[in-house]
Amino acid sequence: MKKELEIKGNKSRIHLSIEYGDAIVPVIRCDDGFDRVPLKPIVELVGAQWEGQRRKTSPTKYLGKRLGTKTTTLKYGGTPQTCIRLDRVTTFLNSLNPENIRGMGNSDAADWLEGKHCEWDDLLHEYESASGVIKSGSDDKTKPLSNLFRMRNQTDNNKEKLALTQLINKELKAIGVDINDLRDDQMELKV
Repeated sequence: MKKELEIKGNKSRIHLSIEYGDAIVPVIRCDDGFDRVPLKPIVELVGAQWEGQRRKTSPTKYLGKRLGTKTTTLKYGGTPQTCIRLDRVTTFLNSLNPENIRGMGNSDAADWLEGKHCEWDDLLHEYESASGVIKSGSDDKTKPLSNLFRMRNQTDNNKEKLALTQLINKELKAIGVDINDLRDDQMELKV
């Protein structure tokens, strides 16, 4: 799925392009600070049954809360629409069962969805378990590291930086992480 943001006048639109078809859905800026998109065109594009998906994503149900579902009236359309947060479209697609989509006769969409599920599962696994991934605040073991990184970044004294780097290496080894495995963006823990 490609996402291309198009700006036309005062209207922002997101273009969802999928190998077997595409749809253009407007991005709605909501009062709570989140951008949302109408769900129905996405459901229709994948070939799922709208009414079942509308019920499943009701704002009172778990999935609806997770997706940030709201009924919003489009400024230029005037029709109330069920919308989900733009940053949760992938979450919604991940909630769909490709076997059900295939059972409704949309094999291309089911195949695409299975491929995406596998890709997302692999990425999530890589994020959660890859060597050198450190999540700040997730474990008491990282707190000393956060402090050491912060101290190292605040000093201009090269000897202090070297000493703090050596302490960082020691702490990393203590939790089983080789500093050479860290990516550049992981060299500074955020608290």
